[in-house]
Amino acid sequence: MVVDDVLAEVDDDLAHGDHASARRRLREALVARPHRLDLRLRLAEVYRTIGDLPQAGRWSYLADEPVAAEVDAFRTACGDDASYMLEALAWGEDDEGEEDDDVLVTATAWQRIAELRRSVAAAQKADGGRGASRRPGQPAEVPYPFTPPAGIRVLTPPEPPRRKPRLRELVGLGLIFVGLGIVLLIVLGVLIGAIWLISGFVRHTYL
Repeated sequence: MVVDDVLAEVDDDLAHGDHASARRRLREALVARPHRLDLRLRLAEVYRTIGDLPQAGRWSYLADEPVAAEVDAFRTACGDDASYMLEALAWGEDDEGEEDDDVLVTATAWQRIAELRRSVAAAQKADGGRGASRRPGQPAEVPYPFTPPAGIRVLTPPEPPRRKPRLRELVGLGLIFVGLGIVLLIVLGVLIGAIWLISGFVRHTYL
């Protein structure tokens, strides 16, 4: 998976107002490359465009200077639970990322991941280790991926702008209309020919 190709395809999606495809491409890319901060920040931009503050804060949380309102919305949507935040970030274990990606990870990103892990460890220790049977970072009372706890209000994003038709779609429509025009001309020609033959037969037979 070439990250530059993914980002180029995302730019094309956004140029045509297709935010859903852009989000899907970036989320799929992050499954394979969870430590690519550029993919995370691009996904945050997409959510920011449609006004989804919690998701924008989720994917920009590891940035050097995230937007405070977005981070607050992300924390609120997670109930300010470090284990849920860590799981929502989908960072995985440190050895799950590719070595080339890890080299580009900023000190700020590593620090924030470490802070969340320390908070989760401290909470589990205070809980007497009862959370040890759960998958790391997965709170039992909150489903994943990103369903906020009951009572937490998440901003409803506005309806995204209508997607502009792409060039290949316009060309396809043009070819369809041209084809229909040709068919109509052929049918009209056949009808005119049939009328001409019938009229000729009538003239020669009865006149």
